[in-house]
Amino acid sequence: MESQFRCFLRRFSKSVSPCQSQHQSVRPYGQQQLKPVISGATSSVISPNHIVESGIPEVYIPDVTLDEYIWANVDKWSDKIAMECGLSGRKYTYGQCRLMTRRFASALLKSGMKPGDVIAMVLPNVPEFPVAFLGANAAGLSVTLINPLYTPDEISKQLLDAEVKAVVTISMFVPLVKAASASAQISLKNLIVIGEAEEGCHTFMSMVKDDGSAYPKHARRDPKEEIAALPYSSGTTGKPKGVMLSHYNMVANICEGVVSDWCNFHETTYDFQEVFGVVLPFFHIYSLNAILLGGLSVGAKVVCLPKFDPDMYIKMLADYKPTFLHTVPPLLGFVATNPEIKNKYLERAHTIICGGAPAGRVLIEKTLERFSFSNPLFQEGFGMTETSPVVCMLKTTSGISKLGSCGTPIPMTQVAVVDIGTGESLGPNKTGELYIRGPQVAPSELEDLLRKHPKVLDCAVIGVPDEASGELPRAYIVGRPNVSISETDIHSYVEDKVAAYKQLKGGVHFVESIPKNPSGKILRKDLKAAALGL
Repeated sequence: MESQFRCFLRRFSKSVSPCQSQHQSVRPYGQQQLKPVISGATSSVISPNHIVESGIPEVYIPDVTLDEYIWANVDKWSDKIAMECGLSGRKYTYGQCRLMTRRFASALLKSGMKPGDVIAMVLPNVPEFPVAFLGANAAGLSVTLINPLYTPDEISKQLLDAEVKAVVTISMFVPLVKAASASAQISLKNLIVIGEAEEGCHTFMSMVKDDGSAYPKHARRDPKEEIAALPYSSGTTGKPKGVMLSHYNMVANICEGVVSDWCNFHETTYDFQEVFGVVLPFFHIYSLNAILLGGLSVGAKVVCLPKFDPDMYIKMLADYKPTFLHTVPPLLGFVATNPEIKNKYLERAHTIICGGAPAGRVLIEKTLERFSFSNPLFQEGFGMTETSPVVCMLKTTSGISKLGSCGTPIPMTQVAVVDIGTGESLGPNKTGELYIRGPQVAPSELEDLLRKHPKVLDCAVIGVPDEASGELPRAYIVGRPNVSISETDIHSYVEDKVAAYKQLKGGVHFVESIPKNPSGKILRKDLKAAALGL
């Protein structure tokens, strides 16, 4: 079942995360408040066809690259600590991280890397991790993430499969990476080391001292098409496979995830900053996007540990007193039962999140008993690499009544349990295959296609509600003067050029003009309002 599920998701890998919405209750990107905050949401909605969705309005998702999104509001907290090593105390402010990101991007391009190339990161959790990741993104590179505990043979397979051109690692793993590249019989353009200089390698610190002159500040980017990350699935039902996550996929999932009904962390202010104590590996999508990048997007202080060591973790709790605890069941069990962890180490922890696997009722009860002195919010969720990763999360308003549940779908996400044999959507308490969907296709893709039709002067595409499918593409067409064009013409033109799920099953409407703002951007919200009769 998992294999079929993955095939289904991989088929729609670029459409899992939602298309851009212009919902009016959210402040514009880059102004005053970056994360969308919608409160007072209703319970999840179940359609007659047993499709479950969040039941709240769409959230605004900016059409920007991941690096642009993460650093958009840095000026509001540029002097706050962004990253700190819980072992060594090495740390960087937000201002420093943004500057190093741009310099690293420039240095990568000067070193011979080209937009579209793939760079691998063979790294534990270190404070430089987001700088390397987002710097590569800013240079137009895709980043594949490799577990540094892999064998040379395992690493070589990923280097080959992802067509890696360069690697970022630490001194400890240089022999491992060299052995893997030799096994794969590939010649890397660059081997970049965070730490002491190694023969034949670039040092990360020298690269972040670049003058930044090659930073592509005004480059035209397509967040929906450019691949930001290329993580590999766990391979539990076969060999690991690369998952192509666009910039838009990852930005969308952060925007969906920080809606207040699901998320309990807050933007940094002059007198408050969330503190994340993170030992879960950044090379895993849960820790990368949901914790690290999600936290940086709101100005959190991320204290990282390179590996789990009981004494090291307890010291981190004692020294930094995290406000948020991100866990998996074994780590949650350690926190809930270890007598060396004092209440005062945990007194600022207002939220505990557990992911990766179900915690189980017994462990949840032990956790609540352990934290009875402070009564933090406890949440579980469900996600996967293919969905960037969050699909469902227990709402912040659920209290203890739903403990043990993975929660409801996050905004703009639909889920259904489907009979494997018949394809029929199933109701409550039935076993089947889980299907997950966001809007099916980016409007710009179909618009670009339609504009190539010789009889089309202008066009716009929106998603319209559909009971069975959730949402279907609808085209609004402005025909060229004195030329006859029909709905059949448009359907015939599109039919053999795109996949079945991208067909204009929401209809084709002919209009005199497409509503646009003064800068020429299509006002999709007006078209949607008209389609819904609002």
